[in-house]
Amino acid sequence: TYGSGISRYDGKHFTNYTTAQGLVHNTVLSISQDKTGPLWISTFGGGVSRFDGKRFTNFTTQQGLATDFVYCTLEDNQGNHWFGTSGGGLSRYEGASCVNFTTKQGLPNQVKKVFRDRAGNLWFGTYGGGVSRYDGNRFTTFTTKQGLADDMVHDIAEDKHGNIWFGCMGNSALSRFDGKQFTTYTTKQGLTNDEIWSLLPTRGGDIWCGPNGGGHSALMARNLPIILRSRGWPMM
Repeated sequence: TYGSGISRYDGKHFTNYTTAQGLVHNTVLSISQDKTGPLWISTFGGGVSRFDGKRFTNFTTQQGLATDFVYCTLEDNQGNHWFGTSGGGLSRYEGASCVNFTTKQGLPNQVKKVFRDRAGNLWFGTYGGGVSRYDGNRFTTFTTKQGLADDMVHDIAEDKHGNIWFGCMGNSALSRFDGKQFTTYTTKQGLTNDEIWSLLPTRGGDIWCGPNGGGHSALMARNLPIILRSRGWPMM
């Protein structure tokens, strides 16, 4: 929640956790789970909390985070935890200390989304700097110059064909990257809005898009070329 911590629902009841129970900050932007079970909770202003079901362990700039304003977290295949931050680029927690990646390593400082594809590459969606791919050795950045729809990226997803999708802001909503080139989709192809905030691939092959207004859209990605289906449902 924005200012009231987190709530856990067990099927019958809600249990609420705030700074009073040990959460590092009450404005929570994302939650992820690692392979061993604990939750990693990104907060905007307090850093990151790790919750093992009983207690919180908190990570801030005192433990090496680049900044305490954290958008997102993700565990990589080696068990390291990556934190996308507002103004501090990326922090990678390796179990004892943090390594920070900023513009010095070619990475924009506003990292909104962290995503791991099936091949193990990490993708970092940024505000204003496009998207960066990390293969374990170096960062490769893609912007509108390489064909990305917009340099402000909200969300990233992968379909069953291995294509990587990017939900963007601006006048060009959606990009598909097939490993070689980008294809852009907008309202001209049937999307309800040219700003996409969230993406969700389904097992059946659809890519669901959550736009900023205008209902929802589903892309039928099972067979190419893509056919866009517009959903006229009200926004919640």
